[in-house]
Amino acid sequence: MSDVARLITALADRYRVEREIGRGGMATVYLAHDGKHDRKVAIKVLHDSFASAIGPERFLNEIRVAAQFAHPNILGLIDSGSVDLGGPFPTPYYVMPFVDGESLRERLTRERQLPVSDALRIAREVADALNHAHTHGVVHRDIKPENILLSGGHALVADFGIAKAVDSAGGKNLTTQGMIVGTPAYMSPEQLSGERSLDGRVDIYALGCVLYEMLAGEHPFEAPTPQTMMVRALTERPRPLRAVRPAVPPALEAVVARALERFPADRHASAADLAQDLAVAQDAGLDPRSRVAWRTVAIVGLAAGLLAWIGTAVLGHRDHAGATSPAVRSLVVLPFANTSGNREDEYFSDGMTDELAAALGKVPGLRVAARSSAYQFKGRSVDVHEIGRRLAVGSVVDGSVGRNGDTLHITAQLVNVTDGLTLWSDAYVREVKGVFTVQDQIAAAIARALRLSASGAGHPGAGTTSLEAHDLYLRGRFFWNRRDREGFRKAIEYFGQAIARDSAYAQAWAGLGEAYSLMGGFGYMAPTEAFARGRAAANRALTLDSTLADAHTALGFIHLFYDWDWAAARERFERALTLDPRYGEARLFHGWYLLATNRLDDAIAELRGAVADEPVSLILNTRLGSMLMFARRYDEALAQFRRALELDPNYPLAHLDLVRLEAARGNYDAALLELRRSPEVVGSYGVGLSGYVLAKAGRREAAATEIRRLQNDTASRYAVALPIAQIYGALGDRDRAFQWLDRAYTDRNWPLYFCRVDPLLQSLHSDPRWDAFVQRMNFP
Repeated sequence: MSDVARLITALADRYRVEREIGRGGMATVYLAHDGKHDRKVAIKVLHDSFASAIGPERFLNEIRVAAQFAHPNILGLIDSGSVDLGGPFPTPYYVMPFVDGESLRERLTRERQLPVSDALRIAREVADALNHAHTHGVVHRDIKPENILLSGGHALVADFGIAKAVDSAGGKNLTTQGMIVGTPAYMSPEQLSGERSLDGRVDIYALGCVLYEMLAGEHPFEAPTPQTMMVRALTERPRPLRAVRPAVPPALEAVVARALERFPADRHASAADLAQDLAVAQDAGLDPRSRVAWRTVAIVGLAAGLLAWIGTAVLGHRDHAGATSPAVRSLVVLPFANTSGNREDEYFSDGMTDELAAALGKVPGLRVAARSSAYQFKGRSVDVHEIGRRLAVGSVVDGSVGRNGDTLHITAQLVNVTDGLTLWSDAYVREVKGVFTVQDQIAAAIARALRLSASGAGHPGAGTTSLEAHDLYLRGRFFWNRRDREGFRKAIEYFGQAIARDSAYAQAWAGLGEAYSLMGGFGYMAPTEAFARGRAAANRALTLDSTLADAHTALGFIHLFYDWDWAAARERFERALTLDPRYGEARLFHGWYLLATNRLDDAIAELRGAVADEPVSLILNTRLGSMLMFARRYDEALAQFRRALELDPNYPLAHLDLVRLEAARGNYDAALLELRRSPEVVGSYGVGLSGYVLAKAGRREAAATEIRRLQNDTASRYAVALPIAQIYGALGDRDRAFQWLDRAYTDRNWPLYFCRVDPLLQSLHSDPRWDAFVQRMNFP
């Protein structure tokens, strides 16, 4: 039996191996079909020579690190194992998604030289992927055009961690047997010299080779044989890039030359450093060595050194207001970096970000992108031009917050997205008790840099003079933003502690109201108790400060999801939107109100407007699809859900609403297929959908299993009645369906407010009991 036949047999329970699609020095690649998830995959099977040298068990232990990466430019590892192919030992294999595209090598073979803009984009995406891996302690060691895949206009780095796994598992054996880990043409001089202690700068060198090749159409050490190429890399400097292709900007030539320096210390210190140089090199007139970095490390160092000497509070002020245009009237405040060295201080840097954005939102004539848009870029190195394009903003605020005991080290800068120029930057050292003052100063300085009146700028009325209460409030808001059961529980705890320190702290009361309301809405707490506490907290917040849009929204949420008081809900949402017309939570819930009251076109228009303001918000993009689906505009809904999944292919809510859409159209096989594609189905909403689709597809026992799962769900036990009713309706058991509908009414299951347009309840509409049930809801 051939190796292919043995492989097909060995993996038949999970993969259908179709054909060989590639062969390299280390492995053979096969195209296969993953039956469990209904997708194409690439299976790489190590050659016997490598497998015998490293030992399969050690290799599989080492390779697991590659499975931990989650980055848009890294092709992830989805499975690994070993198979018996008739040799003296099992043969290791690993599985990756199959990319519908081509490798960079294939494109270079076809085009030889790439447009400068394409080469820059590919190199920057690869550098971003390298930075992600390097910060997690993993070096690729085999960057080359064959390992860079091009799909959908973006670069994906493949085989991440594989060379490292081979080297760690059996590097000495490989060396003894004359095998090389990596590809000689793209190896750094220290790799070629056999050094064992290697770091991320070997990948920077390899990417320099790849970038040179994309621009010049030839390798930087082009030679007739690999041996000659290796000797040239160890003894010569590459031919100047502009001598080969004069159209390459000088700044870009300097970046490539630095990446290809023979000694590691002369290269970029990190992949992030390389990515920043590449970003600046897009403007051919800029020298990357004199750039203003996104994260102003130099300013931080200057502040730390000089402040101790002169004892001043503000350093390095560079106000370039004259460089900007009055047309720049929109910005995004990106999440400030936490430089304290303590991960637990993340709540404080996030809090600073949110409060600065809220302060700037008070400046007349300035539009500030919403939090949900800004936080899409947290922890990612993304070009300011791309951020400006995606969010439709004219400038970006970026910075860092370090907390050391009672001292704060803060940097901030304002960058124009059109030309990448820094319009303003400052560094501050303050005592923690001066945090409100420094927020005011930053907001006012940014307003002045944009030629706007600074009179409205200021921290968002934190509502307390107690630093301890404010700190507890920031912790509560941090956990509230997690949007899960434990996050809400901890948010309630911290908001309560903040109120204990300052009982007149309006924002803490508002946060408490929102947290309790969502605990009730998601079924994590008895609705009667959760909503009563949420109502009391929100009312107390408004007694203290009637201008809090989030407190009005919390009350609107309660009126909509619990009271079914449609007029009161409308009044609260409209008041919240009068106070803050761009408040995404209020716009979302107002859209739900419009849906519940049969104003479907208005609901769609509200969500379209919200998406226009927050184009990368996952929840708003998904909920626009939901509104279109409930309006039975199925094709438009499908296109919208796909747009949401372009933002995040693993966003569970978008997958589950696609399941609901296919079920609404009667495409139950397609719905089951989408369920298999979805992340793990959890929560009452997901399990209920699964049960409904299984019932409609005729799999009654499987549907009954989902009912039992819901009945045993203790985490969200107050939200399971409606999903159970939907499954019984799909099974044709109307008596039990209405019994559980009555239970859903008693438990105040929140989706009941759109029961009239819910396609999963359509089969119950012909029953005489349906009209009586709907009348109990007091719809207008």
